[in-house]
Amino acid sequence: MGQILWVSSYFHRIFIARLRLYTLQVWTVSLPVVILNSPAVSRAPGGNPRFGTASDIIGIILWAIGWSIESIADAQKVRFGSQTFKKAIVF
Repeated sequence: MGQILWVSSYFHRIFIARLRLYTLQVWTVSLPVVILNSPAVSRAPGGNPRFGTASDIIGIILWAIGWSIESIADAQKVRFGSQTFKKAIVF
């Protein structure tokens, strides 16, 4: 019984470590947006430009392309997972 608890504890520690790394990555990636949307930057003269600039449109297009690619990949993954393989070895 002690062996099972040790394995469970080991995987739990690995899970928590990976979760912390993922949280740090998300925080780091979102930091520029948080800083640019802070009240100090928004109140500065010219700090809050109107929506619809070229960078806004490029950002929306890139987001839509990324979202489409992820959706297609998820659909392919579901379709691949639902197939049964009799003689093929899938790695």
